[in-house]
Amino acid sequence: MQGTNHIRTAALLGLLSGLLVLGSYYLIGNEQGLYIGLALAAFTSFSSWYYSDTAALMAYRARPIARSEAPEIYDIVASLSAKAEIPVPKIFVVPTQSPNAFATGRDPEHATIAVTQGIIKLLSREELEGVLAHELTHIR
Repeated sequence: MQGTNHIRTAALLGLLSGLLVLGSYYLIGNEQGLYIGLALAAFTSFSSWYYSDTAALMAYRARPIARSEAPEIYDIVASLSAKAEIPVPKIFVVPTQSPNAFATGRDPEHATIAVTQGIIKLLSREELEGVLAHELTHIR
């Protein structure tokens, strides 16, 4: 399934990049427009990849959570990260009662796990460990 998502993402970025190139070409009307479109497409694709984690966290109004606020979550993530042989990701909390969690980041060294306040309150330690393990598989 993950391979299919990568293909869909690449296809979408390719389509959007193509639209930028064609749009620039038609707006300017010559070869210079083509080069400007290529530069814009490269810039926007790189920015999307590089800042996607920040954008996702901002969209959900997530904030970093201190270890003192959630030592249990930090212990679970640290233990599971060690087992998966990946760096411990940053941990954020989303201020909503809807139970959810997600992982984001461009690679394991720049990864973040976000959990909602609702999922923290709702799940037992064992259930929360399962959810966090699942999110770490996305990072790995």
